[in-house]
Amino acid sequence: GARRAYERALASSPQLPGVLWNLALLAEREGSVEEAEKSFAKLVAAKPDWEDAAFRLGFLQLQRGEYAGAVDSFETCLKKRKDWVEALLNLGLACWKFEDLDAAAEAFGRVMALDAKNTDAIRALTAIAIERKDHKQAWEMHQKLAALGERSVELSYNLGLLLQ
Repeated sequence: GARRAYERALASSPQLPGVLWNLALLAEREGSVEEAEKSFAKLVAAKPDWEDAAFRLGFLQLQRGEYAGAVDSFETCLKKRKDWVEALLNLGLACWKFEDLDAAAEAFGRVMALDAKNTDAIRALTAIAIERKDHKQAWEMHQKLAALGERSVELSYNLGLLLQ
């Protein structure tokens, strides 16, 4: 089927971007994460300005726990689309998992600059502030969530941490 057709096309021209993209998406859909990651990596190496491929590669790396690679991939895709909120959120998460709280806070802050009501970014900044023991910042973020009508167990838990 489609896989064989893509593989034949790649055999004759190993760097065809469209074929690599489609093969990677097909592999990802079929659950062949390793194969998808390899295809996305080849595509990003051949066409670093293909930001969607860098995003998909970063997402797979993040899921696998390859945080340094994920950071690089999300930074690559953000070179072309600086205001891509999903990529910034994933970059923040990858940096946080990589234990670079400053870079994580910067990425989530960029999201806030684009969308001041982004609850994912606000929650992340709240948690980072708590981790840093910056209770003033955590309280400010908590207040933003509450003002947006956020009601969750996590919010109550964070409030409990702040009131100790």
